Amino acid sequence: MELSSICRGIQKLNMENNTYKTKDIGEVSALVTSGRKVIEMQRDGRVCWFVFEHTDQCEKISKEYFFGNLTGNLRQYNEAMINLKNRIFSNVR
Repeated sequence: MELSSICRGIQKLNMENNTYKTKDIGEVSALVTSGRKVIEMQRDGRVCWFVFEHTDQCEKISKEYFFGNLTGNLRQYNEAMINLKNRIFSNVR
């Protein structure tokens, strides 16, 4: 099964500027916990997109996350989730 059929459009690869973005906060937390850096946060109405420099690792980590095969430090994952939520809601007016 393809990742795109599972994700239903929550990720976008932009090969022009070599970025990978997603609005799935669980996936973002997994990427951050795995060492990927958020390079930009974009708002689209009430939706918040997180942009990463695209690497093959982003796709690999995302596949592992969505298929339930990603392992890692759950405390770091939780801390990443808290930090991301703070970042999202600190900018909401």
